[in-house]
Amino acid sequence: MFEDRFEPEATLKLLERERVTQVLGWPHMGAALANHPTFRDRDLSSIRATTLVELLPPDKRSGIPHSDRTPLE
Repeated sequence: MFEDRFEPEATLKLLERERVTQVLGWPHMGAALANHPTFRDRDLSSIRATTLVELLPPDKRSGIPHSDRTPLE
């Protein structure tokens, strides 16, 4: 599944609605998604693999490079 352009709110809605299991993107995208006001209200539990560590719950980040990163505030 691909988007024509990146917009955090639309991407979060898509990830949740379509129950996406794998997400690829650049670090600035992960930060934008994790810092979006609705991020904590989204059910992204379907995500199993991602280059955007910020999207995973802390208990699923172990063993992932840069998993100690926290979203930008």
